[in-house]
Amino acid sequence: MVESTQPRISTGATLRDGFASLLRAPFRGLLLLALLITLVLDTLPVESDDATVLATLVLFALSLYLQIATTLAAAEAEASHSVDLWLKQAVRRRCFWRFLGAAILVVLTVVASGLVGVVVGAFLMGGIVALADPAVVLEHKGPVEAIARSAELGKGSRRPLIVLFGLLILVPGMSLQVGSFFWDVRSFFGDLWPVVSAVVVILGFAGSIALTRAFLELGGSVLPRKERLSA
Repeated sequence: MVESTQPRISTGATLRDGFASLLRAPFRGLLLLALLITLVLDTLPVESDDATVLATLVLFALSLYLQIATTLAAAEAEASHSVDLWLKQAVRRRCFWRFLGAAILVVLTVVASGLVGVVVGAFLMGGIVALADPAVVLEHKGPVEAIARSAELGKGSRRPLIVLFGLLILVPGMSLQVGSFFWDVRSFFGDLWPVVSAVVVILGFAGSIALTRAFLELGGSVLPRKERLSA
């Protein structure tokens, strides 16, 4: 019997690496910017007018660019400490719409799996789509291609990916996003809402770092700089 040569990742080591990286530059600065954006979003009036909607869209776009920048920095063995440099790289990467499309497709896929599989399905699907974001950013995959790439790379490490995606992305982030469609989440948490939002952002950033490095460890690649900037 031939043993599988499929790469594997360690849940604990990958999780620790994700959180430890948040304390170092440039991730510390990127995280602080994300927390600031979250704080501003939380202070916007509930009654939406044109100015509020515009501000929300701009801040949302900035938060996506921060996630792209985090993914790019996490893919580098010796990442520059400059937050400004990584934000410029995120813009030059020209993957905003594909990143947004992949994010929406991942949420829809996971939620649909949760409805069919009674929550468990959401976690199982999370282990399949967990590497979609780095596939978009680092390999310029489209949303559907990114999910297929994630499923392919994660075959040998499905359980660790389920745990990582579940703990850092699904439970804290997606559950609140989906829940906000059914009830007033802000009112439910009351004065604790800013703290809850901050925790979700911190976990999400640790998840982005951990899953990006898992993507590379499992065989993912980074396009050469010339291709990356011209794609």
